[in-house]
Amino acid sequence: GTMKVTLAAGAFSVLIELLQYICNAGSSDIDDIILNTLGGFIGFLFYQWISERKHLKIRGYIQVISLSVIMLSGGVFIAFRDYSGIL
Repeated sequence: GTMKVTLAAGAFSVLIELLQYICNAGSSDIDDIILNTLGGFIGFLFYQWISERKHLKIRGYIQVISLSVIMLSGGVFIAFRDYSGIL
């Protein structure tokens, strides 16, 4: 449940920060890991709250994963644009 999602968000954030450090793209910071993990936790709580309201017709992990991928893609694009000089 919530603990698994929070741990996964934290692990994914650590992976991104390590990649930033290894690629020298942007700055690695513990605050980023903490805030990203907290964001994953809050996002999952929001998903649980929404999924309980059947009248909103937002159900299933695929919608949450799709939205997360879109948001992550935007964040990665902005990070590379701002810090790497590539884009």
